[in-house]
Amino acid sequence: EVDGTELAFATTYLAGWTYLKGGAWSEAEAAFAGLEGLAADRRQREALDYMSQASREGGVLVRKSPLVAGALAALIPGAGRMYLGEYGNGISSFIAIGVTGALAFRFHQADRDLATLGWGLASAGFYLGDIYGSIVGALGFNRKRSKQHLAQIERRAYREGWQPSPQLYRDIVPSAGDGDR
Repeated sequence: EVDGTELAFATTYLAGWTYLKGGAWSEAEAAFAGLEGLAADRRQREALDYMSQASREGGVLVRKSPLVAGALAALIPGAGRMYLGEYGNGISSFIAIGVTGALAFRFHQADRDLATLGWGLASAGFYLGDIYGSIVGALGFNRKRSKQHLAQIERRAYREGWQPSPQLYRDIVPSAGDGDR
């Protein structure tokens, strides 16, 4: 049986973990920081201090702006990829767009309309693909950084025994684990 203080601690601790797993760093920090006065011992205080600090760090992870990545790609082909640290992709995009655009221009000068259209469409496709890829790349970069940070937190919590246990869930929600309810 869980008393009121233990129940409040456990539910808030679980809420903090839920916020962490969802990438809601400031909410996780607030949940863990709000429990510091309720910590039963040094071990719980150490866990809460770490979880609060790690949540705070999650809120200030280096992120890449999808807007900046897309704008750079629109201004200079490949620049959005370079902004993301994908230098090979950036150079490849610049070359592909430049070569297909130059070919379209050359065929236009020679009054070869079908070739101009083909190379122009290829260049436009590469250009738009570079913008889209830069935006999606920034979103992926941010998602990857958050997942890496969460994995680091989980490794430490697992090593120290700070992760919520299945028993904690059963104590809070007695019907949890009762099977087919």
